[in-house]
Amino acid sequence: MLRLQSILVIIMSITIGTAIAHFANEGAAAYQGYPSLMLCAVLAFGIQWVAYIPAAIMQTERFYDLVGGSTYIILVILAYAAGPNDLTGNI
Repeated sequence: MLRLQSILVIIMSITIGTAIAHFANEGAAAYQGYPSLMLCAVLAFGIQWVAYIPAAIMQTERFYDLVGGSTYIILVILAYAAGPNDLTGNI
């Protein structure tokens, strides 16, 4: 069972990550009406938590690099898709 300290660290990391994504997103691109940076943050946290569940159950770090690399690639693709469609350099 999770200790109180672990729960506090989880809550703080999600809160700080969400706050950074929210405040850094002002004036940034949007993807289908949603702030792109916030989508990237939520997706990164989501992928890592989903990957953590089997790793915690099996007590292994076997897929650590694979999940990290996959998360990076997925976020790069999402950020590219959410960027401006104007390729002339005008935003």
